[in-house]
Amino acid sequence: MIFFFYSCDPAYRAFIVNDTPNDILIELQFDSLELKKYWGDKSYIPYLNGAVREGGTLISFDTIALNAAIKLGNNQDFEIEGGIVSRPDFKLLQKIIIFTPDTISLYNKDKMFNAFTKIKSRKLELRLK
Repeated sequence: MIFFFYSCDPAYRAFIVNDTPNDILIELQFDSLELKKYWGDKSYIPYLNGAVREGGTLISFDTIALNAAIKLGNNQDFEIEGGIVSRPDFKLLQKIIIFTPDTISLYNKDKMFNAFTKIKSRKLELRLK
C-alpha cells in the first residue's frame, strides 16, 4: 500500500526581474531580531546562504552584518521571497535597495509589499524596465 501526502496550503513567490539592458545590484539587509525570533538558538545562516542564491550572481554575503549583494543581469530574476501563506510578508528583511539609474530604496514592509505587482494569484514581481 502506498500513501501520498501533499499540502493544500497556498504557496506564493515574489521575484525581482531585470528587464533593463544593464546589470543591476540588489542589496538586502536581513532583520536579526526576526531571524532570532524564528530560529531561536538554532543557526539561520544555512537558510540565508540558500536564500541569497535564488537567482543572479552573489557578490557578497556578510554573515555578521546580515547583508548581501546580488548582481542581476539582463533578463534574470531573483526570488526574494517564497513560502506557504497568502502573501509575502518580507518579515526577514529589514531593507532592500536596488541600484539602477533610478535607485529603489525599500526601508519598511509596506514599501516592500507595495513595490511588487501581482502577476498571478500567488506570484508577485517587481519588474525593472
